[in-house]
Amino acid sequence: MSHSILIVDDSKLVSDNLTKYLKDSSFDVIQAFNKSEAKELLKNKDFDFCLLDLNLPDGNGEELLPIFDKNENTKVIIFTFEKDNKKRKKLFSHSCVIDYIIKERNFDDLSFSIVELIKKVSTNNQFNILIVDDSPTTLIILNILLQKRGFNIYEATNGVDALNIIQNQKVDSVIADLEMPQMSGDKLLTNIKKIPAHISTPIMILSGTSKAEMISYVIKNGASDFIKKPFVPEEFILKVDKMMEDLKQKKLIKHQQELLQSKLDKEIQKNWEYNKMLIHQSKMAEMGEMISYIAHQWRQPLNALGLVLQKQKLFFSMGTLNENKLNESVAKGLNLVSQMSNTIEDFRNFFKDDKHVQDILISEVMHKALVIIEPTLEANNISVNINIKKDTQLSIIANELAQVILNILSNAMDALLLNNIKKPKIDISINQLNNVALISIEDNAGGIDADIVEHIFEPYFTTKHEHKGTGLGLYMSKTIVNDHINGDVLVSNTDNGAIFTIIIPLM
Repeated sequence: MSHSILIVDDSKLVSDNLTKYLKDSSFDVIQAFNKSEAKELLKNKDFDFCLLDLNLPDGNGEELLPIFDKNENTKVIIFTFEKDNKKRKKLFSHSCVIDYIIKERNFDDLSFSIVELIKKVSTNNQFNILIVDDSPTTLIILNILLQKRGFNIYEATNGVDALNIIQNQKVDSVIADLEMPQMSGDKLLTNIKKIPAHISTPIMILSGTSKAEMISYVIKNGASDFIKKPFVPEEFILKVDKMMEDLKQKKLIKHQQELLQSKLDKEIQKNWEYNKMLIHQSKMAEMGEMISYIAHQWRQPLNALGLVLQKQKLFFSMGTLNENKLNESVAKGLNLVSQMSNTIEDFRNFFKDDKHVQDILISEVMHKALVIIEPTLEANNISVNINIKKDTQLSIIANELAQVILNILSNAMDALLLNNIKKPKIDISINQLNNVALISIEDNAGGIDADIVEHIFEPYFTTKHEHKGTGLGLYMSKTIVNDHINGDVLVSNTDNGAIFTIIIPLM
């Protein structure tokens, strides 16, 4: 919201420059260069703020203050000089005056101070201040001073009523007298701080005491500030401004933290949904690979079972089918069906969501993976060489590590087939160095292009063509090793191909 400002100053240089600065700050500005012009403008228009110079060519600017006093909507900021000390003491007796600005300052500093003061006063209506004093006169003075600054005010004449207001109304700050009947200011302070919602509520104590121990007592027990009666309005306003600016900063920081936490929660939720999608897609890809592996393992026994059935038909057509031949064929068929059933069981055990941690040797985990893929490797004439330098027992979820090994073996197989390697092979090494277990899987497929090697663990990155890859296998493998085994998966090129190394810390 743009505020309307009336500048009453006889200096055209100051007025013009200040007008430009304020307009650039999105304020609506009108100028008057003497008292008469200002009076005419005030007859037809109300202003939110007035910047008033006390020294005008046709009289004292202070003579305009009664006009502003009658109009409760206009807040006046007085321009004074260092020498106007006596004049300034009377300024705050006018209900319209909220502050003064000394003109003998750098122009940029002066302009910035004005804008900041207007912004500060304009946002004070967000805050409710409770003033507590058994003196009606003091309550009136405090009320006038604080309302001029734009604050909303609650009043109480004793601590008991003050607590009731605090418990039933939104109170952002408290200004309380120390010496009061029924409940003194220090007791009120203690009781306010017992309310969880008001542990950090700023509280200013007013008192006529000069006892250092009492001042120290209220400050140490949670008071934000202390001011001695009778107080100078200017000092009081400065202290209130500081107290409330500190409160604004705390609220701003809290708001920013809440926004940050909200954004963080949204990002966590988004990442969770993203990872959930990746896991689902990865599982779908695993299912496709599993069906492919089963097809490889079932192809031979299915062909053999077909031949058994064809023989039965042939024997029957030739009239040579007898009990012995029938029993022999049934036995062969049942044996083949048993092999196929065992294959399904192997796959079921491998791919089931088993989260049980067990103590198992790396070689046994390797065997679990090879049982799944070895028939497919053999069908493609890919030889597998295993070199166990030092086996290591791990306490892990075996199926997870086996899945990682299977993914790497599957990628190696795909690379060998894609590049039409004449004598394809995969070399597997199991070793332990100090407190680290190592599993190396190397192929002779020619290696990974240097431009893409650093991207192969990223989700959806794939080198497979014709939609044969999802780009999730290696990403999920690295995620499993990083997050579940506290290890890592590295890749590099050798003279013959690529080598993947699974690093598992043992401590």
